[in-house]
Formats: sequence, C-alpha cells, structure tokens
Amino acid sequence: MRGGIEHGNRLWLCFAVSLLAAGVAHAQSEPIEFEIQVVHGSNAEGQSGIDPACAEIKRRLPVKFNSLQMVTQRTLRLKFGESGQVSLPTGREFRLMPISIVRDRLHVHFQIKDLVDTRLQLRSGRPVIVGGQAWDEGKLIIMLKPAFKTPSSPRSPAGPRLHRVGQ
Repeated sequence: MRGGIEHGNRLWLCFAVSLLAAGVAHAQSEPIEFEIQVVHGSNAEGQSGIDPACAEIKRRLPVKFNSLQMVTQRTLRLKFGESGQVSLPTGREFRLMPISIVRDRLHVHFQIKDLVDTRLQLRSGRPVIVGGQAWDEGKLIIMLKPAFKTPSSPRSPAGPRLHRVGQ
C-alpha cells in the first residue's frame, strides 16, 4: 500500500513539473527585453529641474523630487538563465536574470551586491521601480520595464494528461 501512495505522489509531482515546463518552454524561444532607466532624484538646494526623459518615472514615484536627472538608459535582451548587468555611478552594478514565466508574470532574479538580492515578479509592459540608494545628495532610482510574450495557456490541450495508476 505504501508503495502505491509514493508512486501517486511522484506522479502528481511529475504532472505539475511538466505543466510548468510546458508554460516556460513556449516563452524561452525569444529573449526578454528590459528597458532600464537609472535616475538621480534630489531635493537638495541648487538642484532643480526634471529631465524630460524622466517623465514616466516621475508619474510613478510615490515621493516628489525637485530634481530628476537621467543617469543611464539602456535596453538589455536576455534569455532565460542569462545574466545582464548595469553599472551604477556608485561604483556598484546591478544584475538581473530572467528565471521563468508563470502565467503572465516574469520571475527575475535582481541583485545589487551587499544591498539587495531578491526575486521580482513583473508583467510585460509594466514598469517596476527599485531604488533608494543614497548618492550625491539624493537617491538613485532604478526602473525596469520588461517586454515578453506570455504562453497562450499554461495548460495546452495537447499537453500531458494525468493517468492514475492502481485505483
């Protein structure tokens, strides 16, 4: 009896992994495109003005800055498991690596050494803001905006079927 229960659990695990793999495999054929902006925000005296290139990030920030200036603007195209990096004016760099797509969310590993090491869940075309590191009488703000195709359905009609054994 015990062997039947263990076999059933393994069967469910294989089924779940195959569904996840089917959803991720569809999206792996094309690289993920990341629009990246690194902006310096400040309220220090003598610094004022909003760089026109910072209009989108200004609308999305939960706090106001007298000055927003673009530091770096880049586009990275990364395949799953491939790591990309962007240098920051602090001398550090941040790294990001697309891990998987589950339903409509891209899972990305994001790291700034000795500051943050986390996994972000992002939607295509929707920016996320990561920031707050002090720099030059203000803060560095990072905005990531991914573009990717989601699998049409996580459960394809032609996908794996579950067959129970021993019942």
